[in-house]
Amino acid sequence: MKAKIQSILLLAVMLSSIYCFGQTRNFYDNGRGDVIDEEAYKKKYLKASKKLSKGVFIYQRLTEKYSKNDSVVYSYEWHITNDIEKFELGTKTTNALIGKEYPIKSIATLNGKTVNIDSLKGKPTLINLWFTGCKPCIDEMPILNKMLAEHSDRFNFLAITFDSEERVRRFLEKFDFDFPQIVNSKELTSNLGFDYYPTTLLLDKSGKLAFIKGQIPYNGKKMSDGSTFIELLEELL
Repeated sequence: MKAKIQSILLLAVMLSSIYCFGQTRNFYDNGRGDVIDEEAYKKKYLKASKKLSKGVFIYQRLTEKYSKNDSVVYSYEWHITNDIEKFELGTKTTNALIGKEYPIKSIATLNGKTVNIDSLKGKPTLINLWFTGCKPCIDEMPILNKMLAEHSDRFNFLAITFDSEERVRRFLEKFDFDFPQIVNSKELTSNLGFDYYPTTLLLDKSGKLAFIKGQIPYNGKKMSDGSTFIELLEELL
C-alpha cells in the first residue's frame, strides 16, 4: 500500500496529514496531540488562515520527498507572504538543494575550527539557521543545546547565521548557544533562498540535504524536546 504523509506548518502551527489510497477520509494532527478529520480541519484552520491572510498569499512549499518502506513521504510547509514572486524564487532555490551536498566550503567557526562539507561526512548533520534578533530562534536554543550534549557522538551539529561576528559574540555573552557557529554567511543562508528563521536542515552521512524543517515543534503550549529531529537523524544513520 502506498501512503502519502504530509506535514504542514500553518501560521506557526505544525499540522501533519496522513493519506492512504483507498481511504475516504483524511486526518490531521494539529501538533498539540489533537487529531481532526479533513472537514473539521478545513473549517477551523483553512477558514482562519484565509481570514487572517487578506491581502497576502498562502504559499505551500515542498520541503522533502523520500521513500520509506512501502510509503512515499512528502512534507510541506505553508507560509504567509506578501511577495509571492520572491517567495516562489526562494522556494525553487531551496527545493533544488534537496538531495544535493550542502555547499559548505572551508570556513572557520567562531572557535577557529575549519568546517567544510567533507568534514561533516560520516555522520548525519543538523544545521540550525538563525539570527540574533529572532525570538523563536532564541526560544529553541536550550533544547538545541541539550540535543548537542546528548547526541554529539552520533551526529554533527552546526549553526549558521548571516549576522556579523561582532553581533554574534555580543549575543553569546547573554545567551547560551553551544553549537559551532558560522557567522557573517549570506552565502549559506539568504543567498540559498532561506529567508525564514529558524530553519533546521538535516544532512545525511554523505553531506546531502535530506530534510528542510522549521522550528522545533510544540506539544500544546510547550516546545517539544526535539525528539522528532533526532528521529529523522536516526533515519539517516
